[in-house]
Amino acid sequence: MKAPARFSLAALLLTASCVAGANDAYPRIDSDREVVRTLPKATLIVGELPPGLDYFNAGLAEFRPLLNYLDTHNLPRNSPVEGRPYCERTLALYLDDASAAKALPEAKGIRKVVLPERTVAALASRGGYDKEKLTGMTKRLETWVAKQPDLKVTGPAYFVYWHPVYVPSFYRKAEVHIPVVRVKTDKPAT
Repeated sequence: MKAPARFSLAALLLTASCVAGANDAYPRIDSDREVVRTLPKATLIVGELPPGLDYFNAGLAEFRPLLNYLDTHNLPRNSPVEGRPYCERTLALYLDDASAAKALPEAKGIRKVVLPERTVAALASRGGYDKEKLTGMTKRLETWVAKQPDLKVTGPAYFVYWHPVYVPSFYRKAEVHIPVVRVKTDKPAT
């Protein structure tokens, strides 16, 4: 199995089992165009990739501690799953309100994180979750953000995966998000 397929298998198995979106933390983007959106306050359970492993070559075994933690603490596998390969090297799952209210212990490489409401530039696409596609989406979104004088980047890009492994590749949806804030400007966007 080639490396991107190994990574996509890990990412897909961590996603929610509900394709219809009933357990989604926020609405998906339906188009293949750049948008700015505000994401709601959320609680996530975050699993870190062990040091020395390439994020995109990681397989399911590398994220097994996160899966085991979810199972041990009876946590649902809600969507989306966030992948942060560039600096944190993590996968994170959104917790529903009942799970977020639980007192969850930290474990090696796993932690609970509360995110405030935040603004992101986003781009969605259908198809697989391979490195080349996600990297291309990231470059396209970074180029678009750089042309928006009213946006200032506040963090590295990350990926959002919406569908589980049994969804055919042509139907899977992914997004790239770049954290941003709006700034005052007199310049028009290009």
